[in-house]
Order: sequence, then C-alpha cells, then structure tokens
Amino acid sequence: MAPDVELTGSSIFDYVHPGDHLEVADQLGLKAPLGPGHPQRPKASLLGSSASSSGLSEGPQSDLSSSRTAEGDEGLERSFFVRLKSTLTKRGLHIKTSGYKVIHVTGRLRSRRPSYPHAVLGRVLGLVALAHTLPPSTLSEVRIECHMFVFRVNMDLQIVYCQQLSLLLLLLFSRITDYMDFCPSELVGKSCYRFIHGEDVEGIQQSHLDCTWP
Repeated sequence: MAPDVELTGSSIFDYVHPGDHLEVADQLGLKAPLGPGHPQRPKASLLGSSASSSGLSEGPQSDLSSSRTAEGDEGLERSFFVRLKSTLTKRGLHIKTSGYKVIHVTGRLRSRRPSYPHAVLGRVLGLVALAHTLPPSTLSEVRIECHMFVFRVNMDLQIVYCQQLSLLLLLLFSRITDYMDFCPSELVGKSCYRFIHGEDVEGIQQSHLDCTWP
C-alpha cells in the first residue's frame, strides 16, 4: 500500500479500483461517481434533519439518515471488500509492481450526536474502520485443527466432497461425525442451506449472491 504520509489528505477514490467506486460510495453514503468522463468526486449526502436545516449542506439526504435514531444507531456498522492500489515489493525481488490487493474493511460510521433525545442523528463525520488484507491466492497449505473438517461445494452450494478419514485418524481426531452427527456420505449431494441455522440463511444467501452475481 501507499505510505501514511502519501494517503493523508488524499481522496480514497484515488486508491480504490474503479470497479469498486460505486461500492465505496454506497458504503459511505456518498453520491456515486458520474462515470469515467466526469472527474467530479462523490459528494457527501449523509445529513440528518438537524444538519440540513442549519445549512451545513444542500446535497440530497441519504436513506440512512432518515432511519437512524438516537436510541439505536442502526445501520452504522460497515463490512465490505474493496480493491486498493498496492505497490509492495514482492518477496525476493527488488522492484515494485503495481496492482491491487483485496481489503476487508470493518467498522462503523461516526455521526454527530443529536442535541435532544429521540432526534435523528446528525451529519455523518466519517468512517472509523480497520482494514485487513486477505490471504494471498497462492496459499497452498492450511492447518486443520482437530475440531475442523474439509468439504467442497459447487457454485450452488451443493456439497460435492466431504473429508473421509482413515480408521487411525478417526481414533485420534474428532471430526464431522462428532459435531454434526452425520457421516461424510450423508452430506455429499445435499445443499449447505439444509444445515444452516434459519437466522443465518439470509446473510449467507446474500453473500452467496454477491459472489455469483455476473
């Protein structure tokens, strides 16, 4: 990534992959970029009613500002993936290569607190978040603990393989049978959704659609 001094004061859109500009703008509550032919940056639009009435901004309000109250701060949490520019030197080489790294950003929007109870939250001041790089795609070995098991699924989340251990390993480790009361042959050919808790289905389904959407 770029040094801290280089990033400070710069627009995040200078470092985000162009294909992710809309995603970042949506997560921050900003007006989306107009396209490659329009150099204008997204404009902030996350304002509460108190902020807009005081003349802090004349931009359109985001849908988030009208649904948040002082009681819950609902909708402030953020978790998303973006591609950021990277000029890190590859291990073993003395040259820098330009490209992008996938970053997982988790945090919450910070907004101005209202001056009286039950009021709509004021203007969003920014995003406070942590960013983690994902493991490299060349990762070829993953440590499997005794409480873990391996299975593969197709693009429809149908299980096509489940780890089968030898008798010796079954005596040494506790795997899928101990945790799910199923043997591997009973899982193959079935959908993962059959084994997911009902309250988790919606979130997993949304992630599944995000990964498979063309």
